[in-house]
Formats: sequence, structure tokens, C-alpha cells
Amino acid sequence: MDSNADIVRRGYAAFESGNIPEFKSLLAEDVEWEIPREFPYGGVFRGPDAVVELLATIPSYYASQHVEITDFDAFGDELVIVRGRHYGEVKNGTAYDVGFASFFTVRDGRVVRFREYVDPGKAIALLDSMRTEQ
Repeated sequence: MDSNADIVRRGYAAFESGNIPEFKSLLAEDVEWEIPREFPYGGVFRGPDAVVELLATIPSYYASQHVEITDFDAFGDELVIVRGRHYGEVKNGTAYDVGFASFFTVRDGRVVRFREYVDPGKAIALLDSMRTEQ
């Protein structure tokens, strides 16, 4: 049986490779996915279909977008924390490089909760540049 960290790794790999059925199979039916509300696409999304729809919209805000994961850490029976950075360019050409920590709760082999936190200073600068596009 996969560890909780392995399940989260599989989710990242499936999504990155475009294997959406595999990605969705790792989400609980009642999954709750939360992106900081400061982002134009932020909020709380419930259910695998809502999560996939959200993730499909995010690239429309960026000219290029990359994720570099630096750490996967498992804590206790359910918690996996992933740390790294998002970097690339928003549509107006402004470069960004924002650190993040994502908290996954994994239960019975599926993600039941996701909450992402970002470096607030860098996120504010990124958000300001996104606002000037509108």
C-alpha cells in the first residue's frame, strides 16, 4: 500500500502528465481544495470535478507556469506537507517566483483536504501585476 506521501506524489505526477482520470482517482468524493482567496481563482472547491475545473482554469492567468517541489514531508497518520516554489510569467510578461507550502490530508488512500499557503510578500507583488492587466 502506498504511503500518504506516495499518494500525493502520484497526484502531482498524474496531473503533470495530463492523466486526469488517475489524478481524480486520488481525490475523495468529498475532497475540499482551498487556494488563497487573494488569487483571482482562489476559494474553496468541493468534489473532484470542481477541483479539476479549477486546475484547468489556472493556466489562463499565466504566460508560463512551473512548479518546483523541494520537500515532501509526512506527519502523523494523515498529513503531507509539500514545499516548493511556483515560477514563470503572468500574461503581461511580469516574472514571478513565489514559495509555497501545500497541506494535504490523506485518508484511506485519497486526498480529502488540500490547503495552499504562499509567500505573502511575493504573492502581493504578483497579484498587483495581475490586476494591472485588467
